[in-house]
Amino acid sequence: MIAKRLSIKRLMVIFCIITICVLGTMAALTAGPKTWQAIKQMQIKYLFLALALGAISISIDSLVLKIISQAAGAEISFFYSAESILFYMFASSITPTVTGGEPLMVYQLTQKGMPLGKATSVTLVRGILITSIIAVAAPIIVYFHGELIQNAILKNLFRYIAIFLFLIVSFLIYTLLNPLRSEEIIHKICVWIERFKPLANYTERLERKLNIWIDDFSSCLKEFFKYKKKVLLAGSLLSAAALSANYLIAYVILKGLNYPVPVLRVLMVQFVLYFLLYFSPTPGGTGVAEGGCYAMFASSIPSHLLGIFIILWRFFTVYLWVIIGGALITKTLGLDILEKLSSSSRDELSSSCCLKQVSSTTSCSDNNLGR
Repeated sequence: MIAKRLSIKRLMVIFCIITICVLGTMAALTAGPKTWQAIKQMQIKYLFLALALGAISISIDSLVLKIISQAAGAEISFFYSAESILFYMFASSITPTVTGGEPLMVYQLTQKGMPLGKATSVTLVRGILITSIIAVAAPIIVYFHGELIQNAILKNLFRYIAIFLFLIVSFLIYTLLNPLRSEEIIHKICVWIERFKPLANYTERLERKLNIWIDDFSSCLKEFFKYKKKVLLAGSLLSAAALSANYLIAYVILKGLNYPVPVLRVLMVQFVLYFLLYFSPTPGGTGVAEGGCYAMFASSIPSHLLGIFIILWRFFTVYLWVIIGGALITKTLGLDILEKLSSSSRDELSSSCCLKQVSSTTSCSDNNLGR
């Protein structure tokens, strides 16, 4: 969750400052006479195609959310689903490690009558479908095409993230199979953490939140995997299509700049790049995304095109939709609601947002996943 000291408005300012500084630095380092000549010769039709691909990606992602919600027993319109995805993109982009989008998506789903346990489950399943594709594809790509990462820092970062993700996935699988034992392990870890006085005041709340999450995670996913296998398969295929449309934007922009790079290479680089962004500490990965893109495409794209390519790539994949999502949130919800959602713990969320359907300790199995 977002730290309480950081308001939404302050996070928006930080995001804008980092974005302007990064893009300004990128332009200053790469722009030159050849850059302006390339801009003049750019084929505008490919920019419209990039816009279309971005819209297609969001549309498919919206369809995934709608299908999963329907499987959980809640009917939401496609347009409401698309609005929720845009809200998610805005909140995720202005918060470190993209943690701000989930509470907002849960809130959106509960506003359509979905109990909190189900809304949490739907949000979790959608995230797992997308994340698992990247988490599986990226290591395989690097194993067979290690030359994609030539920067030593990025290589080490990829290795550490891969190890960390492996440990997380292993724990999640263990949690799914042995939720009670997992809670015992968490209790022992929290007892050990209490030995450190600065952290002792936070361990009880942390343990309570983790236990609630484990209950929801194990109960919800067990039911989803047991009764909704076709939904998960369809969601996986559609999520892969959404990622493909999004990743093709980079290829289309390069075509517009009259310097096409093999499409397979463009796709593989982005799988690896987004894998590296999993734990980016900056809002929406800003700075890390541009720097990583620069490092990974430097050997394939001339320097005078690299800056304008990265600026256009980020605009059509992130910035444009953040602007639209922010405008929609301001108009329909207001920043006050977003402020409450981003600063509340899960149990506070159920009361502050008038989510009376379930208490914070209700597991998803009590709500039934609309079998």
